[in-house]
Amino acid sequence: MEEYAAHVRGLEIPMHDPRAFLGQAVCYATSPRGACHLQGDVWLVDLGQEFPEVEITSGDRFSDEGKGYVAARCQNLRSVYNSLIMCQFANVSVKLIADMLSHATGWSYSVEELMRAGRRIFDLKRCFNMKLGDTAASDRLPKIVLEPLKEGGTQGHVPDLSRQLKELYEARGWDPETGKPLKETLVELGLEDAARDLWGS
Repeated sequence: MEEYAAHVRGLEIPMHDPRAFLGQAVCYATSPRGACHLQGDVWLVDLGQEFPEVEITSGDRFSDEGKGYVAARCQNLRSVYNSLIMCQFANVSVKLIADMLSHATGWSYSVEELMRAGRRIFDLKRCFNMKLGDTAASDRLPKIVLEPLKEGGTQGHVPDLSRQLKELYEARGWDPETGKPLKETLVELGLEDAARDLWGS
C-alpha cells in the first residue's frame, strides 16, 4: 500500500499536483519537510507569478525544461520568506523585502544577500536531513503521482523527475551520487562547520 500513499517524507501532497505543474515535482521531492508547497512553489511561477530580479520567470507548466533551476531559486526565495514569517500571498518584490528588512533592522541588505541567505538556509536544512539519514534516494515522489491521468486538463502529463533532479542538483551544488551539498558549496556559503560535519575534515 505504500506505493499509493501520496506523500513525500511523510507529508501528504497538497492540491498542487505535479502532473498539472511539472516543476512542482522537484520541489516536493527535495523539500526538507516533505511535499510542502511553501518550500518552493514553481506551480505559482508557472501561473505567472515572477520575480525577474532573481531570475524566477514563468514557463510552460507542462515542460520539464529549466524547472530544476527555477525550483532552486524558488526554494532560496521561500526560505527567506519563511524565515521572516512573511505571508507568501503578498508576493512582494525581493527588492522590497530587502528594503523592509534593512529599515526594520538598521542593517543594509541587498537582493543578492537575501538570496544567498535563502540558499544557506535551504542547504543547512539539507545537511541536517542528511545527518538524519536522508540520501539522494529520498528525493522521490510516490508512484501514484508519476502515473498519467486518463482524462482532464492534465491528461497524459507526468514530470521527468530524474531530469529535474539533475538540474536542481547542478544549480544547488549538490553531489549527484549522495545528494549531499558538496563540500565546496558549503564552504562558499560560509557553512564550514556543516561541511566538516557532513564530509569530514
